[in-house]
Amino acid sequence: MNGRNRTNPVEPLLQVDDTSDVARTVDLIRRLAGTEQGGVQVRIEPAVQWPFAWYLRELRVEYAADRLSADETAPVLLGLADPATGSRLADRYRRQILGYYRWTTWAQRLGEGDLRGLVRFMFHHDGWGTDQIIHFGVWVRKDLAA
Repeated sequence: MNGRNRTNPVEPLLQVDDTSDVARTVDLIRRLAGTEQGGVQVRIEPAVQWPFAWYLRELRVEYAADRLSADETAPVLLGLADPATGSRLADRYRRQILGYYRWTTWAQRLGEGDLRGLVRFMFHHDGWGTDQIIHFGVWVRKDLAA
């Protein structure tokens, strides 16, 4: 990514996500969608909606307003990989922990009100973003996970 042409649509300012785990997850969900009558519903919690919102845009996706709960019923769930969520869903879902590399936490920083940081980043290219691995869980309902 060329950091000097941030207003060019070919070089997005906002975020870069990269991993083969995202591609594997998308492939799994698309395979399940092909086997289920009417497709497969996917429920995604806010912390991992991007990049999955983009890759799964042609499927039936429900965007949760909060963390995944114990009473989820959607065939496929995507959320942060934390032990509490895993234990709440373990009796009905099979879980796989994966991760993707994210450059910049711009959404969180902007959401915290760091507008000056964004402007400084746009004009001075001073490394406002950060590098991190986001660990996420893919839960597939046991009746589909065979």
